[in-house]
This record gives sequence, structure tokens and C-alpha cells, in this order.
Amino acid sequence: MASGHGMLRRTGSVARGSHRRMPSYQAAAAVLAAGSLATYAGLTAAGGGPDVVHVLPAAAPMALGFAFGVGWGLVGASAASAAVALHLGSEIGGRWAHPQWWLPTVTATVLLCALGATSGAVARLRDRRTLELLRLVRELRRARAVLAALYESGKLITSELEMDRLIDRLLRLVSEMFGYPNPAILLLDEEEGVLRLAGSYGYHVPEGLVIPISQGLTGLVARTGRAVRVDDVTRDARYIPGVSNARSEMAVPIRMKDRVLGVLNVESPRPAAFTDEDLRVLQMVADQAAVAIQNARLMGLTSHLAATDGLTELYNHRHFIQQLQVRLERARQTGLPLSLVLIDLDDFKAFNDRFGHLVGDEVLRAVGQLVRQNVRRTDLAARYGGEEFAILLPDTDVEAARAFAQRLRAALPTVHAFIQQLTEGGPPLSASFGVASYPLHARDWRELLQRADEACYQAKRQGKDRVVVWSPSREAAPAS
Repeated sequence: MASGHGMLRRTGSVARGSHRRMPSYQAAAAVLAAGSLATYAGLTAAGGGPDVVHVLPAAAPMALGFAFGVGWGLVGASAASAAVALHLGSEIGGRWAHPQWWLPTVTATVLLCALGATSGAVARLRDRRTLELLRLVRELRRARAVLAALYESGKLITSELEMDRLIDRLLRLVSEMFGYPNPAILLLDEEEGVLRLAGSYGYHVPEGLVIPISQGLTGLVARTGRAVRVDDVTRDARYIPGVSNARSEMAVPIRMKDRVLGVLNVESPRPAAFTDEDLRVLQMVADQAAVAIQNARLMGLTSHLAATDGLTELYNHRHFIQQLQVRLERARQTGLPLSLVLIDLDDFKAFNDRFGHLVGDEVLRAVGQLVRQNVRRTDLAARYGGEEFAILLPDTDVEAARAFAQRLRAALPTVHAFIQQLTEGGPPLSASFGVASYPLHARDWRELLQRADEACYQAKRQGKDRVVVWSPSREAAPAS
């Protein structure tokens, strides 16, 4: 795996090196071979011995062959044959050409060589079986690691339905279970045809990175739905830099059936860090992740629908109250201001009575769109009541909130033009705005909401179509 880390890489590794220590059984075999030859030589020098000592040289080729292989078995046979020849020659009194010398020597040499070669062949078969057993053990460990990771990713499907936490857990799974140091998940935006970075480890790229599917290796995977492995990204023009000093990369599609949801990408600073087996395993994880991501998206859509007003597509009253409490507590902890703007459309009941609720709904929808176009991403806009709207402005003091409300009030004529088209020159549209700010005007969320509502009511009393900021004197201060 990447950079030699990870459970699969650890379980699949085999010790290598030219400076290995001699195993104890090989040392014992060498001692046995040397001892047998030394004993035989000593008995020969002492003037012979019983016939049984002639079997001692056989220990040399047999021991060396079994411990070190065929080559050393033949070396042992040669040494033993020389010892036998010296012994026989000494017994015959130096008559080296005598048949009583060379015939037994040749016979002994053939037998000893056969014994050494046979022992070596047995040793080779033993080594092969040992290596095969080690390979099977590695495969079993690798399979166990894969099953463990797939089990973890399977648990994600049922245990995590919030997208951000899901992405973080998937990245941890890929990094910690498989040892990839630099995983990233990019989700596909089908409407815009781009990949958006959802999360990553080890990448030196800005948040919100966007990659067109027409570019890069990840774009290729998103377009084709096929996995890609590159051994050296420095030689691939399609590579878009992500990890510092990256040399190899693999990317697999996150897909549900034939639909690509995104790309799971991994990079390594080592060239050729990934194998086809790595690619296959990563694809299995991505297939599991696809189910979890799809479930999280469906859950997010359900939550969004539950928190959204169906007519204006702004948040509903319940969600607004929940967020008001959360954001005011956050403002309390950070010491930053939080402002609230309430909007109440003027004389809207009379408008509905005159033109009907269907036209009234179209007006509310247009006002909701106007609000969405004017708020920041950090703001929260909601339909507070029938014709009332509420906007939370984090990190915004009362003067900035007043200016925002003035801009929104000035933009209402665009909705008025829309109303005239619906009602053939109907009445002008106006609204009353009430502004209050924490901690200047309120101590908690209830008081902030009450003060903004009082300011909106004062705007109504002062003639409507205006912005009013709540005043401590209980007389709301007009802003226009």
C-alpha cells in the first residue's frame, strides 16, 4: 500500500535482505557434517576402527543437502568421498591403483552424491512448501483485513447519516485500515459538471476545490466510471497536483449502479506504490461508500424538506427558532454580535382578499426569492409567519443590520413590478422592518425576538414602509 503502511501492506510483507542470520537448524547441520568427517578422519589416523564407522561420512552430504540444498549436498558428498578414499588408501598401504581401493571409493562416491542430491531435493521441496504456506498465510491475512474494512464501511451505512461526519469517517477508514496516507473524496455536481472536494487528508489544496470533469485523472474517472492507476504522475500530463511530491496515484469511482456519485482518490510520494490488488480493494471500499453517501444525501434532503417552507423555499418557523437559540448561544461564547431583522408585508390581508390567495402566494414566493438573493451564506432567512419573514445576521452589529434592512426595503420595487404584472396595475407593495441586536438590546433569544417584534410593530404604527431599530426607551427608533 501507500508508502509501505497499512494492514494489507503489513500482512503482505516478506522479510528480505542479504544480511540474514543463519537459522539454527542450518548451523546444527553444518556442525553435524563437520563432526562426522572429523570423527572419521580421527579414526582413520588412529589406524581404523570397526566397520560401522564407514557410515559416518554419509552424515555430511545428508546434513548439508537437507539444510542448504543440492549444491551443498554434493559438496558434502565430495568431502566424504575424499575421506573414504584416504581411509581405504591407508588400509591398503598406499597402493592407490589397487582395485580394492578405487572400486569401493567410486561406489562410495556415487552413493554419497546420490544421498546429498536426494537430501537437497527434499530440502528444496520443503522450502517450496514453506513458501507456499507463507503465501497462503499472507493471503488469508489480507482477506481478513479486507473483510474487516468492509465490515467497518458497512457499519457506516447504518450508523452515520450526516454527510460531513460520514466523509470524515470514510477518510479515516481508508487511511487507518488500509494505510493510505493521502485519501480524498470528491463528490460529483452533475448540473455543473464538476467534482467538489468533500474531504481529504494530506492534501495542500484550498477548501471548496472544484475540478471540471473534463480535467485531471479524477475527472477521467468521473466521466468514464472506470478506475485509474498511475505509477508516476510526473510523466502523466493529466495529473492535477494535490499532494506535495506525489509520484503515484489511484482513483476509483464512487457509484450506485451506473450512476457516478464521486471519486475516491489516493496519492503517494513513492513511485509505483499501488498494485492492481490495491485498486481492487479500494474499489470495494468505494462501492460500500456509495451506499452510505447516497443514504446521507437522501437523509439530508429529507431534513432540508422538513426544515424548509415549501412556498418560499426559506427555512420554516420551527427551524428558525432552533437556530436562533443555537446562534445566540454561539454569539454569547464568542462575544460577537447577533442581529435579527423581522419583515411584515403591509396590508397583505387586504391584498389577499382583493386578488385571491393564489396571487398572494406568488407574491410571497417572489419576496422569498428577493430575500435569498440578498442574504449571505452565513445568514439564516426564514418565513416566520403568514406574511412575515425573519433574517438572522451573525457577527453583525445594529448599524450593519439597519443598513441591510434599508437595502432590502429599497429592493422591494422589483417585487412591486412583478405584482403589477399579476394584478394589472395592482397596489404597491411595501413592508415594515424591525431590527434588534444582541447583546445591545437583549440578554437571550426570547428577548431578542421580542425586541425585534416590538420594533416591527412600531414601524407599523409610524406609517409602515420603513425600518425601525428597537430603542431602550421602549420607543423604537425610526431608521427612515
